[in-house]
Amino acid sequence: MSDEKVSLIKEASDIVDVVGSYISLKPVGATFKGLCPFHDDHRPSFDVDPRRGRYRCWSCGKYGDVISFVQEFEKVEFTEALDILARRAGITIEKCKNFLQNQTRGSMLDSVRWAAEQYHQCLQESTLATEARNYLSGRGLEDEIIRQFGLGYAPRRGDWLVELAQSRGVDLNMLEQVGLIARRNEGPGFYDRFRDRVMFPIRNVMGNPVGFGGRILPGSPLAERAAKYYNSSDSPLFTKSEQLYGIDQARHVCAKVGYLAVVEGYTDVMMAHQMGIHQVVATMGTAINGRHLRQLRRWTNRVVLVFDADEGGDQGVDRALELFATHDMDLAVATLPGGLDPCDLLMRGGPEPFQKILDSAVEALEFKMSRLLPVTPGVEPAVEVSRRAMDVLLGILAKVPIDNNPSSALKVQLMMGRIARRLGVLETTLWQRMKEMKTSQPVERRENTPEPPKAKAAPEEIELVEVLLSAPFLVARACQEISLDTLEHPGLRKICAILFEIQAEGKTPDVDEVRVRLGDSPVATRVLDLADHGRRNNEPEAWYAQVVAFFQERIKKPQLRDLKEKLQVTADHENALELLKKLQTCSVNQTAGTVAVTVPANSPGDGGF
Repeated sequence: MSDEKVSLIKEASDIVDVVGSYISLKPVGATFKGLCPFHDDHRPSFDVDPRRGRYRCWSCGKYGDVISFVQEFEKVEFTEALDILARRAGITIEKCKNFLQNQTRGSMLDSVRWAAEQYHQCLQESTLATEARNYLSGRGLEDEIIRQFGLGYAPRRGDWLVELAQSRGVDLNMLEQVGLIARRNEGPGFYDRFRDRVMFPIRNVMGNPVGFGGRILPGSPLAERAAKYYNSSDSPLFTKSEQLYGIDQARHVCAKVGYLAVVEGYTDVMMAHQMGIHQVVATMGTAINGRHLRQLRRWTNRVVLVFDADEGGDQGVDRALELFATHDMDLAVATLPGGLDPCDLLMRGGPEPFQKILDSAVEALEFKMSRLLPVTPGVEPAVEVSRRAMDVLLGILAKVPIDNNPSSALKVQLMMGRIARRLGVLETTLWQRMKEMKTSQPVERRENTPEPPKAKAAPEEIELVEVLLSAPFLVARACQEISLDTLEHPGLRKICAILFEIQAEGKTPDVDEVRVRLGDSPVATRVLDLADHGRRNNEPEAWYAQVVAFFQERIKKPQLRDLKEKLQVTADHENALELLKKLQTCSVNQTAGTVAVTVPANSPGDGGF
């Protein structure tokens, strides 16, 4: 992707207009203010400066330009953010030639989108899909909701998609990468991974298909030897344990209703939306986890988990309690009548009973305590019942990491107070019991371990990156005077490696080109801030010379120390003279050496700074 294309998209995307389409902004002098969308902001801490094309939250520290705002808000990579902005500005892919060419992720998105269109067209028009249409009709799903969610059908033949792709010139290798086809074990060629299944496209928050869930038709001859539900394999686009079905549509209404409800099945989500209850999403056949909550937290701070009556008090709620204590969110639990899933309930009674169940959802801790300690007026629970209930509740909380996590520690403390009041025991008794349980708890069961502290960067390394990002013309000199091996911080070393790589290709090593190559790297969010900080220095060449002197001094010190140590222990007169001569000639003007290696842009272990 060329710098000109990035500049064109940025120039066409007024930052006030773009940010203002996501949050409410009010003019205050030369800037615009609003509530920060990246943390629980109660007073306007978020500034947008149209003159500099930058935003900053003075509370949580989020900072960047119009591209990084879309990245942060939509939780997408750099190229996807550019795609969103390009489409918003009316800049088509054709106008931006090579915009997504040679971008693997973009090609993957195109492949999944193409397949979704073929499956959907097959369901709508082909005689091969008659049984699939009858199945969906029997589930009560109307044509409009089927089109809205883009449902499709994968024919029973084992090479339907493969042959279609070959006839249309679609890259089979790309379809293999996104998990739609696979190579045959014997002989050349590919086969379809989805056969005789209703296809549910799984979309990201922007509505782009990233994978599929396939439901085998009930009467299929393949049903006996095939799983009922089958998902796309994990890919750079799709991760089963993170995806939320329907989030692209549900996110738009959660601000109005105040929560998102999480159910289990695709048809549960679709029927809820068909009945006008739009705040419903589903996990991909997995229990809700911290990755799901981090996604949900972008849109709401309250989640209602919908369980059936049989499992509502078991592992699902136990896990929800642990997550509740670990994340800054409110989790409530809603239970369905026995034997019914949301789709069945909605079909039988319409939207009112299901909406009533969602409205009456009980906070997770209260729900669990009620299951363990049913309240009978005038009757106290037996001592042994109370003891078992205490151990169950403390066993859940004992898994929550509270060291170096003030938010979780406060939540656990408040929960302990409520448990103590319900059981009629002292809080100190509960804390002592939980301490005993933590001590005996196997290490492998302690989940959600806090991330290790980020690596600290030396000031001269930060300044080197700042000056090179703010003054790209100095990168050519740095390639000759700075060795990547002398940079100790992995994130800063990666940025420098990319700058050197761009310079070696004969291109201008500017900020946007660096951001393109960093992709989804953790250090990508700091590049703009480092560059802007560097631009505050009006004498970049003098600053650069000072930074180089620091690095040369860094190299010289261990060399001098090594020479002195050798001089102290040598007994040979001639060797001592040679060492002394080296000590005298060693100076800060020594060059640091030349670059011999490059660091891959997506190598692990970036580190923070």
